[in-house]
Amino acid sequence: MHPNASGIIQPGSANDSPKRIFARWLLHLRVRAALAGLALPCLVALTASGQYSRIIVPAGYVQVEGDIIVAETNLPALLGENIGPHAKFAYAPSRLWQNGIVPYDYGSALSGTQIAVFNQAMSWWANSYPNVTTLCFQSRNNEAGYINFVVTDPGFVGGVTDYVGYSGDKVTITIHPSAIDAGVIAHEIGHALGLWHEQSRADRDNYVTILWANILDGEASQFDIKSPQAVFGDYDYDSIMHYFACAFSKCDGQNGHATCACTDAACITIQVIPPYAAQQCRIGQQSYLSGMDRRAMAFRYGPSDWFFLYATPSSTATGRFEQPYTSVSQAVASMPPSSTLWLGPGSFSAAGQTISTPMILKAAIPDLQLQSDGSLGPSPSGYATLR
Repeated sequence: MHPNASGIIQPGSANDSPKRIFARWLLHLRVRAALAGLALPCLVALTASGQYSRIIVPAGYVQVEGDIIVAETNLPALLGENIGPHAKFAYAPSRLWQNGIVPYDYGSALSGTQIAVFNQAMSWWANSYPNVTTLCFQSRNNEAGYINFVVTDPGFVGGVTDYVGYSGDKVTITIHPSAIDAGVIAHEIGHALGLWHEQSRADRDNYVTILWANILDGEASQFDIKSPQAVFGDYDYDSIMHYFACAFSKCDGQNGHATCACTDAACITIQVIPPYAAQQCRIGQQSYLSGMDRRAMAFRYGPSDWFFLYATPSSTATGRFEQPYTSVSQAVASMPPSSTLWLGPGSFSAAGQTISTPMILKAAIPDLQLQSDGSLGPSPSGYATLR
């Protein structure tokens, strides 16, 4: 599509890709705004606290969650019945970056200072669990699938990603020049590595209440549950992938409110459930990876000889983090010798089993339950028991 002399967007070449259409759309908005002397309409309004507001999505694109703006042509693959790693969907290994290698390049000229910040954000994930996480970010060398970092003005001060996980094609992360911050970039990289927002977990209603009446008209779908299969370990209020308390608030400069405060019950869209009320103003932080962010990524992209045993629905029992074994018998029959088996929370019957294959047994995430005072401490429910 392209704007004609009157400024109306017209169909372009049949070979135009959705990403080219998106780029032209952004350019068109900037030209129109310059001519009219007006501020750009807001694609995604993102404060330092991670608050999203009214969004204008270009033709051919769909806003899936806050800062995830996906081409309609890619939507079936992203939300399809057999796509993971976050069910509603079945897990598909193809959605993980192959062999943990993440090629990247820059779509625009960056200064040395800017590049240093992008490198810092990548290093957060690459070293999320030192000596364990096998993620490797490397400069692109003609790989078809890669992350393309773009620094430009998309019409908002923040960042946006156009896919979740590996797509086999370019995944574009766009960062505003005024938002080149390691935390903002790391959040967007989290999406590109396969993470949805934390509050889209299937069990989120046990930990937060969505205040639907406070959400901007037409934006309720931004709080849809996306990831029941990815529920592993306790809900993480401290995750860098969590929405801010005021995400999509109707009070964002409207209805007599200059802004939305994280404790304003008339404005907030996410209310933390007691006894974790102390987390109310912490959700949505974009300053660091939480302990659970780091551990979960270490498991997702862990060593090839790591396998997992925990209860989860619809598992195909490959033993991988997203598709774990669900019984001791499966693990005993399938694990290669001298591998490590991580046992998730719960009790697993080993009655009548003879374990003749040498293996290392470890209990996963027993020490990362978020306590009501905000500390991370031992979780009785996090220990695994073989009986």
